[in-house]
Amino acid sequence: MFTFIDKILDKATMYRVTLYTLVFILSGAVFLASFGVLHLNPFSLIFSAAFLLFFCSLTNDIFAKVFEVPANDESVYITALILTALITPPSSATDWRYYVLSFWAAVWAMASKFMFAIKKRHIFNPAAFAVALVSLTLGLSATWWIGTPTMLPFVMIGGFLLVRKIGRFDLAGSFLITALVFIIVPAIVSGGNPLSVISRALGNSPLFFFAFIMLTEPLTTPPTKKLRVAYGTAVGFLFVPWVHIGQIYSTPELALLLGNLGSYFVSTKDNLLLKLKKIEVIAADTAEFVFDSPQKLRYKAGQYMEWMLPHENPDNRGIRRYLTISSSPTEDEIRIGIKFCDNGSTFKKKMLSMEPGDAIIASHLVGDFVLPLDTKQKLAFIAGGIGITPFRSMIKYATDAGEKRDIVLLYANKKEENVSYRNIFNEAAAKFGLRTTYLFSDKGENIDKNSIEKNIPDYRERTFYVAGPMAMVITLEKTLKEMGLKDSQIKKDFFPGF
Repeated sequence: MFTFIDKILDKATMYRVTLYTLVFILSGAVFLASFGVLHLNPFSLIFSAAFLLFFCSLTNDIFAKVFEVPANDESVYITALILTALITPPSSATDWRYYVLSFWAAVWAMASKFMFAIKKRHIFNPAAFAVALVSLTLGLSATWWIGTPTMLPFVMIGGFLLVRKIGRFDLAGSFLITALVFIIVPAIVSGGNPLSVISRALGNSPLFFFAFIMLTEPLTTPPTKKLRVAYGTAVGFLFVPWVHIGQIYSTPELALLLGNLGSYFVSTKDNLLLKLKKIEVIAADTAEFVFDSPQKLRYKAGQYMEWMLPHENPDNRGIRRYLTISSSPTEDEIRIGIKFCDNGSTFKKKMLSMEPGDAIIASHLVGDFVLPLDTKQKLAFIAGGIGITPFRSMIKYATDAGEKRDIVLLYANKKEENVSYRNIFNEAAAKFGLRTTYLFSDKGENIDKNSIEKNIPDYRERTFYVAGPMAMVITLEKTLKEMGLKDSQIKKDFFPGF
């Protein structure tokens, strides 16, 4: 089943999958409300979504023009639909409380992305910021009506698929475990009925919507797995209702905002406007884009960034991508390798049409797929297609830094003319003994148990780095575990919207 779903979601970016998830959840709410299962008016719910979409879009367009930055429609729609899930729809045509709350929530949500941003990167989750500020200034609070037992199946299904797509089970899991422990255990210790306490915690709470949809927003979360686990744990504790400072008690939105603030201080602050220097064709279907950087970007070989390239009439993959930096920190330019095909996305077509001097926006540097500090650790790199880019970065870095690492590279492509960066690997072979094996599927050669045993006889002694199409990475992870490798010996290159 997941293979079928992966095929459907494979062509959609993280933002588009988030949007699909919210549409699925709110459509479920309308369906349940239509049959009286959910105690909301279905037409009021639809009206609420339309009202928030309109004012979020209008406000965002105004701020985008004032601050002279490109508008991102997808993020606007996502924020509007999240607010729809938090604010109870109007009870009547004259429900002025709803109109005031929703209007100002829409305005402040969009404002937070521009006015409360540093280097054009927003600090706070827009929806959480908006409902918290409206509550503080106007005394009008969001009800988080989405946290009901009837909505739980829709939230769980949609949320699980989203978190699976973006690979953030570490973040959502650490939050859920912490929050549930600090909610359930004290309640049981104080004499509460265990089943009743657990039922309320799981069903009568926005816990899962918060964890899957809001907490995982990439721009306000830390860059590495360890920091994400710490972040999830901290927000999980702050989420607990009895946590308070003086007379100020915790709410979901306050918990998230405090977490966002902490995340900002431990995250990279780079937000670059990079200008294209040149495009180099490096294989039959692959080009490398070389950019001049206005400032020295501090990154580790193998990390990735979010790249935004506004263009007209974008397809369902949108104007953003997470792409690995293929250059090494030892190089002056910033490079990214892109694989192209005849039916490519509008994003890639726009990239191919770029001329020297054209600009692209790069931000949100993240990733744990980096070289170990111990240069004596034996490594095995396995790459499929364009998954070679992080290895180009790592191998070039090891070459330039004069490191003597024991690395074996298995590099799979459809045909020999699809091979990229052969010159980099030949140089590394001469400098520190990199051993590269090229495998071609048109010749019946694939990366599997037999090819690993043949080309890496000491595989049990090595740490494996695997990068490529998601299906390949998942299959090879399973294969390596069946061959006796531990989880700690397997590292996967995965980022949102792979």
